[in-house]
Amino acid sequence: MCAQVVRLGGPVIIFDARQDPAYREHAAVVEMGAGAYAGYPLQHRGHTLGAFCAADFAPRQWSVDDLQILEDLTEAACDELSLRIAVQELQDSHERLELRTARLQEQSRTDVVTGVANRRRFDERLAEEVARLQRHPGTLALVLFRIDPPEGAGDRTWPQVGEDVLAEVASRAQTVLRRRTDLVARLVDGEFAVLLPGAGPGEAADMAQRVRDVVAARPVADQPVTVSTGTAAYLPSRGSTQLYADADAALQAARSARFPDPAPPPPGGDGGG
Repeated sequence: MCAQVVRLGGPVIIFDARQDPAYREHAAVVEMGAGAYAGYPLQHRGHTLGAFCAADFAPRQWSVDDLQILEDLTEAACDELSLRIAVQELQDSHERLELRTARLQEQSRTDVVTGVANRRRFDERLAEEVARLQRHPGTLALVLFRIDPPEGAGDRTWPQVGEDVLAEVASRAQTVLRRRTDLVARLVDGEFAVLLPGAGPGEAADMAQRVRDVVAARPVADQPVTVSTGTAAYLPSRGSTQLYADADAALQAARSARFPDPAPPPPGGDGGG
């Protein structure tokens, strides 16, 4: 009977279901013993979602007042239904907005080429770890590594590296992380950082070696690739800025050792005459 209300999108009023040709063989009458029925559609935004009804187990002459009360109750139920749907839609919209905001925030902290953290996320994490150490003294180390120029390039300038190489180097570096708190970040061009909360100088040196090994283990885009590394440990007296400066100085020293400047030409020209 309620299904009929939904199909019609309008009220169904039955005074004596047992005598009504359309309903006397209905399961609600035969099996449940329904004698009378009055139902109005529950509607929301032009759609009928269900029926609000009254039923009796005996035939009943629904009065005008009965039907008016039922119609008023149906209207109140529709209002409540619409309100609850609106509240649910608002909650769903809010959840979608929060999810989208979180996704955008994550994207804003992720390097689009490599998928690892970007400089912004690195700076945030470094500040967070330093603040943690101010509350609870501990250790913090940093590894910087940068892709070397191709073999035989003849200079120490940083190479322009393709995106496929950058992505593969970043991916390999992530495979050697030991703790969930460790962070690989791309800082600029072919330079990366590994932030190691809870690590000291020895662990930083070990991580630097593992990064060098995993990158050089096999060619990248059919080319041999190596990286130079520099490490530093955080000292409260020197601060986070100096932590980066110390690691960068170590990186530059490593590159100078591996790629020394060519000797200058002797003075006085070639001596020919």
